Amino acid sequence: MLGIIEAFTLPRWVEAEPGCIARAGAWAARFGRKAFIVAGRGSARRHGLLDRLEKSLREKSLPYEFFEGVEAEPALETAEEAAGRAKKAGCDVFIGIGGGSVIDTVKLVAMLQNNPGPAEDYQLGRRDWTAGSKPVIAIPTTAGTGSEATKVSVMTNRRLKVKKALYSWEMVAKVVLLDGEACLNMPPEVTRDTGLDALGQAIEGYLSTSANSLTMAAAAGAVRLVRENLPAAVAEGKNVQARHNMLVASLLGGVAIDTGVGLGHEMAMAVGSYKGLGHGLLVGVLTPPCLEANLGWADSRLAELAWHFGCPHADNPQEMARSLIAEIRRFGRGIGLPASLGELGVAREEIGAILAASKLSTNIRTNPRPLDDRVRTLALEAAISG
Repeated sequence: MLGIIEAFTLPRWVEAEPGCIARAGAWAARFGRKAFIVAGRGSARRHGLLDRLEKSLREKSLPYEFFEGVEAEPALETAEEAAGRAKKAGCDVFIGIGGGSVIDTVKLVAMLQNNPGPAEDYQLGRRDWTAGSKPVIAIPTTAGTGSEATKVSVMTNRRLKVKKALYSWEMVAKVVLLDGEACLNMPPEVTRDTGLDALGQAIEGYLSTSANSLTMAAAAGAVRLVRENLPAAVAEGKNVQARHNMLVASLLGGVAIDTGVGLGHEMAMAVGSYKGLGHGLLVGVLTPPCLEANLGWADSRLAELAWHFGCPHADNPQEMARSLIAEIRRFGRGIGLPASLGELGVAREEIGAILAASKLSTNIRTNPRPLDDRVRTLALEAAISG
């Protein structure tokens, strides 16, 4: 029943305005006395974003510590190292400035302040969280994962050689600052891949068997924003309006998946774990064949999304659903997305190993069509051939 809404949470405060990084210090001073800043491997510093953040903290006379160097596929050990430094320094408010990997990391770091490690215990379900998170301020510099709005932190488990999520509603950021100027130096390929991740999340959130009217509204808004703004963001990197709108789309996509994702994200996690390929790139390639695998199970909702994606009207829901899938393929090709997993070096002979990785990585239960290895195999075969 669509009217049923199971308890979920959203960021408490959201600002979406070019230049709003300048208000980070005021927010941090509201929630803590010493900030711990988590960043990636140089982009935020190189493009002056950390300078702007530091200035805002100094203006409020708020001391801070840095943890830079979060990798593109962050490991549990990275978060644990950062958590230890933060505890030693006495930090009580946490700021993540970067892409989804950075924000996933800062959310886990903030959780580990009040919950004893090791982090792997929570990732593998050996232990439940017993306490909440320290406050997190999320400043995304890519527009795709929506991590600032999700209950998820995806981390690499080096021991198991797999990417796997940790979950807690306490992980949702307290404050989100969406500053389109923070994305102006994002390369076209990263813009494309993160944007297609946002699109995939929105679509799968809309189709989720646990979706509700609020998450579906967010998903529909994200789908429309991505369609209208991602090509401009890819082609015109300095287009602040397009960058702003994509950040909003990403946040809405994050809201959408808080009630579950689908086959595309499950397979992207598995292929990414096995092949070491970027998540957004894989979501972009996998979304059309994984939607085809759901034909007959989610046609009416796909037809509704087709309207939001600007597809021509048809009387038959499955015809509309197929139109949406075809248009998503064209959309990706139009912004330079590879046509298949085969082009990315994934072979049919690797399907068995990918399926094995999927069993370690995640177990999606909210896909419209019940999943088994036959369904997964058919989707992977279609994605490999293109």
